[in-house]
Amino acid sequence: VHDGDVAGFAVGTVLDSASMRLLGVHLDAPESPSEGDYHLTLRAVDPRRRGEGLGAALTRIRLLEAEAAGCSWAYGETVADNFGTIAMHGELGFEIYRRTDHVN
Repeated sequence: VHDGDVAGFAVGTVLDSASMRLLGVHLDAPESPSEGDYHLTLRAVDPRRRGEGLGAALTRIRLLEAEAAGCSWAYGETVADNFGTIAMHGELGFEIYRRTDHVN
């Protein structure tokens, strides 16, 4: 919160069979997400505050949460033309893969 406005937020979850089914998590990657992995479900930063490192800071907080929960893998996702988030994922050490269709 900055000057009474929410500057951004991040939500994540440890995957279980129910959350994987609801999220439709499946990637075209050597290892697709599995139970016990961490999914960065939703992150958003106020457009007026982008470029200040808030997205990376919020993602780091969620990654600390994943580590504390004993997760060995964390997955994040974004749309293909969100180049800022894709670059941030790369800077944070994520490998970039294309998401395949939702699995139901």
